[in-house]
Order: sequence, then structure tokens, then C-alpha cells
Amino acid sequence: MLNIIIVLLILSGILLSLFNLPGIWFVWGAFLLHSMSTGFTVFTTTQLIVLALISLVISLLDNFITPLGASRFGSSKWGIVGAILGGIGGVIIGGPVGMLIGPFLGATLLEVVIAKKDLSNASKAGFGAFLGFLVSVILKFGGVVAVALWGLFRIF
Repeated sequence: MLNIIIVLLILSGILLSLFNLPGIWFVWGAFLLHSMSTGFTVFTTTQLIVLALISLVISLLDNFITPLGASRFGSSKWGIVGAILGGIGGVIIGGPVGMLIGPFLGATLLEVVIAKKDLSNASKAGFGAFLGFLVSVILKFGGVVAVALWGLFRIF
């Protein structure tokens, strides 16, 4: 029964990471649960601490990569703020589709309205925000899958 719960937590974590949610913590929680129930025979306390630090880095990826993508394409600070707000608002309003286009729309909108950039330059910044977001989701998903596989091979 414990192994089923562990696998479900790990699968949930992988799925959540596809939606840019912090699924890595489900994976880490599965390993912690396994460790607590088996007397830390598979994962040591040190390994769990290192995994927690890796999980923290994976969780924070999109906070740095999306704005970096926007700034690489000429965004001002307002475009970066717009990309972050657009990503959050996009998920709330439009689900997975909104999650994809939210950073683009948010960055472009704030570049035009507040930074007073023309639509061409503003949409370049929005495209950079979109690319940054896409890269962060791919990296986050890859990190979650890598950690999950490492742990599953140790458990089974």
C-alpha cells in the first residue's frame, strides 16, 4: 500500500510540473514518506536535505528564467513584471492555454501601456517572456523526472 501511495505522489508531482506548479515537492514528499516509514534505509537524511535543496532550485527556475527570456529580447522591468503577472493571471483565467500565452500578453501589455514602447518592440519582449517560460517549464519537468527516476530506482 505504501508503494502505491509513493508512486501516486511521484506521478502527481510529474503531472503538476507540466502545469508549471511545484510538483517537485510531491516527489520529495514521497521520498520523505518512504524514508520515515522504512527507518531511512533507502534515503539518508543527508540525501533528503540535498534533494530538498535541488527541489528548491527546481521550484524557483521559472522565477528567473521567464524574466531572463524577456530581458534578453529587450524587455524593461515593466515587461518582466508583466510576464510574471501574465503567467499567474493566465493560469487563473485560461488554464493551460492561459499559462502559455499569459507571459507573452502580460509582458507585451505592460511594455506598451507603462514603458511606452511601440507594439513591435513590446511584442519582442513578450515573445522573449514566452520563450523563457517555455524553457523554464521544460527544465522544471526534466528536473522533476530526473529526481523521480533516481528515487524510484533506489526504492525498487
